[in-house]
Amino acid sequence: MSRPLSRRALLTGFLGAVTGLLATSSRAFAQMKPVASGAKPHLTVHKDPNCGCCGEWVNYMSAKGYRSTVLHVDLRPIKKQYHVTPNLESCHTTLVDGYVVEGHVPETDIVRLLKERPKDVVGLTVPGMPASAPGMDGKPFQPYTVLAFNKAGQTTVWARHTKPGA
Repeated sequence: MSRPLSRRALLTGFLGAVTGLLATSSRAFAQMKPVASGAKPHLTVHKDPNCGCCGEWVNYMSAKGYRSTVLHVDLRPIKKQYHVTPNLESCHTTLVDGYVVEGHVPETDIVRLLKERPKDVVGLTVPGMPASAPGMDGKPFQPYTVLAFNKAGQTTVWARHTKPGA
């Protein structure tokens, strides 16, 4: 036989629910705060769920101190939305602090991009999947180029990587 709930039980339950809701809201608000000075920005990585090298690039960035959210998605609409033309494509598209990072771009180039913040640049790309780029780690080292690109898909050389670790 069930008993009606007492006023105390109802009030206790209500207060518990409100406390839980406030705790959840404050955690969500904390995640929305701007990145503290000196902290590394968050990465949102869009990738195909079947690609392993993308995960290796995320691990490389994690080792450099970055936190990432990895989304397994159909990349075609993402690339179109962020002005990544077919000649600029690689295997994953990352969003970081208002810029696009396409493929296996080294962390040093991303740091420079976020420091200089060029207005006419949408992002950086390492087209294709060069064997020596971070996350690919092919041996022996093969030089590769990082390109900056704008909304029209026009590119300029951002960096040339001619030796390991450079």
